[in-house]
Amino acid sequence: MPRTGLALGLSLVSLVALACGEEKNPLATADSAASAKAGQAELGGRLDEAVKGLATSSAAAPGQIDPNQPPPGGIFAPGVADRAHPAGAPPKLQLLGEGQDPKVVIHASVPKGPERVNVLLQMALGGKQLPALLVGLDIGPAPAAGAEPTDKPAASAAPSAAPAAGSAAPVALGPAPTTDQPMVATIGQVALPQMEEPPKELVDALKGAVIRFTMTKTGPTGFARSFPQGTDPKLEQTLDLELGAIEDAFTAMYTPAPDKPVGEGGYWMVTDRRKSLGAEVVRYRVFTVNEIDGDSAVLSVQIKQYMVDEKSDMTSFVRMENPLVIEYSTEGKAALQVGPGSRFPKVGQLESQFQTTVIPAAAKGNPQAPHAELSVQVVAQTGPIELKAPGKEGAPGKEGPKPKEKPKKTAP
Repeated sequence: MPRTGLALGLSLVSLVALACGEEKNPLATADSAASAKAGQAELGGRLDEAVKGLATSSAAAPGQIDPNQPPPGGIFAPGVADRAHPAGAPPKLQLLGEGQDPKVVIHASVPKGPERVNVLLQMALGGKQLPALLVGLDIGPAPAAGAEPTDKPAASAAPSAAPAAGSAAPVALGPAPTTDQPMVATIGQVALPQMEEPPKELVDALKGAVIRFTMTKTGPTGFARSFPQGTDPKLEQTLDLELGAIEDAFTAMYTPAPDKPVGEGGYWMVTDRRKSLGAEVVRYRVFTVNEIDGDSAVLSVQIKQYMVDEKSDMTSFVRMENPLVIEYSTEGKAALQVGPGSRFPKVGQLESQFQTTVIPAAAKGNPQAPHAELSVQVVAQTGPIELKAPGKEGAPGKEGPKPKEKPKKTAP
């Protein structure tokens, strides 16, 4: 394995872009209620409300496991996840409360072409902080087969780079598509702001890496990832987990729009099924409107997810024969500011933690079996940020040089 190794390989697990400029900080007004603690039977907060308020058409028949309840140990019994959310189905959105006036339509307009989303990624693995990684993602509609992409990222959606006066082309906007739309997210820039000499092989492998997905009316689904031609297969195997982590974060902070306008106190739940840090999961997100400010909204998000089965790619990092997962717990919350002109939050922060307990397959059912604990903590922010080389003024993680103090004038 190249010297990037697991530590650098996993440092992408979070999406972060430091909020600055004049954007509102959603963390200052977000709902502070956290998700339920690991091991509790209830989902917690409005997640619990949402699950209890679900239609009972998919509820379990007598003697069956209810797919709308948290599974014991965080892992669905065989076949139950298919009833909770079938594989391949698009995300499901359920509006549970419209809130009070004034109300806004989320995603009233989005760029017709690609937009730049700069993100700084940070995580801790087993309590150990890993190097931060700053990337610039160009996200937009996939070009038609055989066509060369001609649109550049929308200037207004890239707050990191303020164009010279009069040089910015007008941004073409339109309503959010109501039909499925193929999308591409390409890593256009890479920096490790806390490292003087970032590993070249890591930077080269990530720059140009692509995440393809389909944007449905209720959010992104159907992901596929690829790396630049010539990437070392061993490094690619590690970085695929990183790209999956990027995917995890920006999909968690994407806000599917209800059909109706929503106001303060409005909330809705989005259920989807996807791969998360090596495990197939059913994910539940409850979005709550905390504040309406003109045509923008400040939201808080609670997140819970459960494994479809006992399999996880993360077990490959455990020195154990035929490891399998016996317990899985997650906690997640986010605060976002969304407004017209962008598909993704103007400002946002996501905090997540994942806890996985692994044992040898041969020891399943033995409470005294040796086990391993895998823990991952993620902080993910998105918003205005500037991609700069390490050590330069304003670069994340480093303070720029302080201005020299001018000599004070003394009275004659």
